[in-house]
Amino acid sequence: MGLDRPWFLPAAILAFGSALRLYGLDWGVTSLRTVDDGVTQLSIGEASFHPDADTLTQVTASLAESIHPFLLVNGEPLLYSVYGPVFMYLFQVAARFLALFVDFAPFDLLDLVSNDWTRLAGRSVSAGAGCATLWLTYRLGSIVANRTTGLVASLLLGVTALHIQSSHFCTVDVLMTFWATWSLLLMVRMTTSGARGDYLKAGALIALAAATKLNALVLLLPFVLAHGLWGRSAGQRLASIRVHVPIFLGLTATLLIFAFLVPSAWLRPLDYFGPTYHGNVLYSALLNDGAVLMRGSLHYAGTPSYLFQLFDLFPAGLGVSLEITAIGGCFYALTTRRNPDLLLAGFVLVYFVVVGNFETKYIRYFVVLTPPLAVLGARVLTDLWNRPSSALLRGLGGAVGVIVVLTCVAYGVAVSSMYGRPDPRVEAIGWLAERVPPGGTVTVERGHNSMSSLVSASGLQHRDIDLAHFFGRETSVDLLRSGDYLGYYLAGPLAASEYLVFSEDQLAARLNNPFVTQYYAALFSGDLGFALERKFDLQPQLAGFIWDDGGADISWRHFDHPTVFIFRRSGSAKATRFPRPDIYLLRTRQAAQKVVQRAIEFQEFLFFELCLPDVLRHGSEPEHIVRLVNELLSRPGILPQLLMPKAYVEQEGQWRLNLVDVDGSYQLRLL
Repeated sequence: MGLDRPWFLPAAILAFGSALRLYGLDWGVTSLRTVDDGVTQLSIGEASFHPDADTLTQVTASLAESIHPFLLVNGEPLLYSVYGPVFMYLFQVAARFLALFVDFAPFDLLDLVSNDWTRLAGRSVSAGAGCATLWLTYRLGSIVANRTTGLVASLLLGVTALHIQSSHFCTVDVLMTFWATWSLLLMVRMTTSGARGDYLKAGALIALAAATKLNALVLLLPFVLAHGLWGRSAGQRLASIRVHVPIFLGLTATLLIFAFLVPSAWLRPLDYFGPTYHGNVLYSALLNDGAVLMRGSLHYAGTPSYLFQLFDLFPAGLGVSLEITAIGGCFYALTTRRNPDLLLAGFVLVYFVVVGNFETKYIRYFVVLTPPLAVLGARVLTDLWNRPSSALLRGLGGAVGVIVVLTCVAYGVAVSSMYGRPDPRVEAIGWLAERVPPGGTVTVERGHNSMSSLVSASGLQHRDIDLAHFFGRETSVDLLRSGDYLGYYLAGPLAASEYLVFSEDQLAARLNNPFVTQYYAALFSGDLGFALERKFDLQPQLAGFIWDDGGADISWRHFDHPTVFIFRRSGSAKATRFPRPDIYLLRTRQAAQKVVQRAIEFQEFLFFELCLPDVLRHGSEPEHIVRLVNELLSRPGILPQLLMPKAYVEQEGQWRLNLVDVDGSYQLRLL
């Protein structure tokens, strides 16, 4: 055996890239199992490190009850269409296959061990698809140019950070990319042969991709482009219907196979596409259009299309070397005027123009571009060291290629290494558990990484701050200038806590809302009486060199390596420089009256809720409290009564409304 064996280099690259995807596949699970004694063990689902993966696991479990995947929302089963069922089918198969060798019950999400092994089965689907895509990329590069290009392309994809990261997630992006890459390979062959078999296979693969994630229908664009390129190069008369028979056959295959794989789309179309909630694909379309907001997208308002991807997403997801090389390769491909080059470059550019204009700019949207970008980058590199007539130029081209490949390899290995290190969320809460007495209270921010379940598992109480409450609504200038909201937080969620812990979710969006800007400015300046105590982060590193990805978009970090901040109470709050914060301490009857008056004047539920008796505030779910408060305020003549001095009673040094819950309805008692 030697390096001259034709299979050796492809196999070695495949093994290397696969190792980067399989290493640390149990990330998060391992960290949760190594917490200190006395801490309640949590499953990866309960820790909620990846909300999309949590939801996808729940929906996949529903296939045991129905062929129509659904999600329980407030007890109601709603059909789920954000992701198609193909990943779910494979997820079910992988979990049940794994259960033949490991003692767990697939999709028993209430059992800790079963929850963790089920999640690992889902991640194995992504990792397996990621490894298989390396081989497809080798084949794609070989067909587009030559074997050397295929080898380099496979290596570049093997060390692409975004593809490595996504292969560690129980989500659909890598599987969709696998189908997309396979279909692109067939489309490249279509541009040179026009074989009907390639049309049918490509159409089938487009159906598989779309049944994995519906936005893969964008593959119809290169499908049509490949058909047009073949017709042009073959001298076909495009006006002739016979010329278009192959593409109609391919599109028919797409439609029929999609209908077979996604029966909900035609058996229950109104239920599948109709409900307006976060599990609906049309809701995702509204999100991408900026018509609705979600916690993970709050910071995208006002971000520039295209430039944001180039400077805030791709440097972290691809690495600077690969980004520059791939962009250069894309434009180089346009100059060759060869059908395969034009197809790949055309697909990348059209996809970037369309998706890059979305209001939401999640980095995962670009996983599907990583294989063609790797091929285009490899294409320009191999031509750099092969085509120049001068030995000097070939040497310089070879040196550039070696530098690009080595830097890409180093970065890819560094990213993969993160999955073998402790999770910063677990580290942060473990640090807190050592310093806060059992039963003590910690304030946490709600978000993708609220860490509330970790706090509870550590034997601590938690109070929540929900800064997302302020996005998508107008904030009164008067309330800002008077410091009312700061007063609310000082008297409410922050009052009983020695520590405040949060990750970057809302911090990244602070400039998009005036109060959130005010809140973080007051927090970091010490005006809220807290000071930064510790910061836990996790960054790619190799041989002592650290790639600082803190400037990248939060969607690159918040699932697997968010930065966690811990603030500790350092003294008295200095927010008294605002006119009204002190009234929210409710130390006098008059202060409580003023707070209720402000709540009514500005229709702010938070202020009214603060004045409720503790037994009502902490004894019910927030949605229940909102409903009862709205019902109370709708009664004729109630508003003047709420402002009467005799409507208030002192409780443990604070004045609150004298309300009681009588048969599921708030009743005001006047003293």
